[in-house]
Amino acid sequence: MLRFGPFEIDPEGEELRRSGTLVRLARQPFRILLLLIRRAGEVVPREEIHAAIWGDETYVDFEHGINSAIRQIRFALADNAEQPRYIRTLPRRGYSFIAAVEHVANADKPVVVAKPVPPRARRSSVGIVAVAIIVALLAASYRFVQTSPSPGARAIAVEPFRRLGPPIAGVDERPFAEELRATIARLPRAQISLIEGGGRADYVINGTVRQTEDGSRVIVSLVDAASRTQIWSETFQRPAKRSDGMAVEVAHRVMRELAHRFLPAPRREPALRTQASPKTIALYRRARQAHSRSQAYDWMRTKALYEAVLHEEPRFAEAWSGLSDVWIGQALQGPIADCDRAAAQALSCARRAVALQPGNAEAHSTLGLLAGQRDYDLATAEDEMRRAAAGDPQYVDARVNLAMVLAMRGQSDDSLREFTIAQQLDPAGLDLSQFEPLLHLYARRYEDARARYRDILAVNPDSVGATWGLMFTYVAQKNWNEALALAATLRPESVKAVPATEEGFLSVYCGFDSYLQDARRQEKLNDYFLAIYYAQNHDRERSFQSLNRAIDLHTPAVSYIMVDPRLENLRSDPRFRTALARINLGRPPNSSG
Repeated sequence: MLRFGPFEIDPEGEELRRSGTLVRLARQPFRILLLLIRRAGEVVPREEIHAAIWGDETYVDFEHGINSAIRQIRFALADNAEQPRYIRTLPRRGYSFIAAVEHVANADKPVVVAKPVPPRARRSSVGIVAVAIIVALLAASYRFVQTSPSPGARAIAVEPFRRLGPPIAGVDERPFAEELRATIARLPRAQISLIEGGGRADYVINGTVRQTEDGSRVIVSLVDAASRTQIWSETFQRPAKRSDGMAVEVAHRVMRELAHRFLPAPRREPALRTQASPKTIALYRRARQAHSRSQAYDWMRTKALYEAVLHEEPRFAEAWSGLSDVWIGQALQGPIADCDRAAAQALSCARRAVALQPGNAEAHSTLGLLAGQRDYDLATAEDEMRRAAAGDPQYVDARVNLAMVLAMRGQSDDSLREFTIAQQLDPAGLDLSQFEPLLHLYARRYEDARARYRDILAVNPDSVGATWGLMFTYVAQKNWNEALALAATLRPESVKAVPATEEGFLSVYCGFDSYLQDARRQEKLNDYFLAIYYAQNHDRERSFQSLNRAIDLHTPAVSYIMVDPRLENLRSDPRFRTALARINLGRPPNSSG
């Protein structure tokens, strides 16, 4: 066993654990992590990683494969590319594992620890041969372990995709299987086991890629391994001008299909404990169905249905908490003029639910949202969210909301860990959620934020939120070249002959002012968003005007003010401290949790 920080890695069992809890990591990322750990303190070139993990006989998209694997490792370790604790990137050279590694005894087996090898000897041909032998043994053991799926889980194998016909400009069939494996690996191991080869698989996924008149077409199939019967198939088409990211889109669409088909339905409502007549229960079920996010949501109709339930049974705690959730949606996202009234109604309903049923997770979530995003009392918000998560650990929204509050308080590692738990409970519903890159952004993990935003745009290229999120990320990184390229997609005429410098970018960025002001008047975006925009434009006067207006209106996003890197230009200004004095950020984080 190898230990570093709170993590332990079992090379033989192919498991990574954090404080005893299993951390899911896909095939190639695990092997790369193990290789880096065994070479701790050394620079491992990208070419050597490629040769050791994939070998010379198997071709993959070299840059894509390693970049994707390193992102997954950093996510699993909650590491930060800009301020790494575990893996440091050395541009144009490779990667180095920088944390101290300790050899510890496995409870089941004795561990033989090799004597340290002098650094000069490690670079000798003997050292290289030894590393190659270790990697070969690891690869063999990995294949053995991975062909033994978790008990009760469906074993799924992904075959290499085949190209039909001539090569396709801008589309390579080889990264599809790797991207698909990496994405499926995020599904809960108790239900889905990703295995090497199809020999012991319950299902096999295969695909074909071919050129069409105006672009490319990918057909993916899920096949029953025993009968070789196709049980599901889907076709994806892209025009030639939008070939980038097709493998990402296919991977996420297939992962969602597997989640819907093989995973238990996620719970987005509290467990029903109230005893009522069959008629009242049926009416309550109708209210929950109307409340469901899978349908066109009509908040007025949903509210009326909950009220009808409470007319029949005034002590129906879950109906009170459902009604509180309806009102909190209006308080945080509805028209500005109605927010105060909606917040008061949400508070009243949630308190009634808790009085009837103290462990109601939905009601505690509502109280936490009100405390954090209306009153900016982050300590109370965290307390309520922890009550919700403890009261019902399977309730998805409790986990998401707890992750949100922990991010507000600067507890980025804990926040990302809670969001990962939520993703395990609802992989399809939280797949490509725009909340995930924001968590990375607040933690200043810009490379991870950028990767998530790019995945979202690969699947939903018209996503305005992801486009602006990616823009903000580039500006926070001072990556003017990429920022200008993205600005060109929004205002092509303004970017011609503009140098890729801060001054050049700002000359283009200022041109979005009137567009954003119009969007604000139409309530398509809020004053906090404008405060960020003006802060990044170095227009402090207008930024503080927008920020103070956002505070006046109880804008929910203000709750992230202490951790938001996009406001960095304001922090040294006395007016920033004055703004902070107007809100109640609560007591310091409770170390006891």
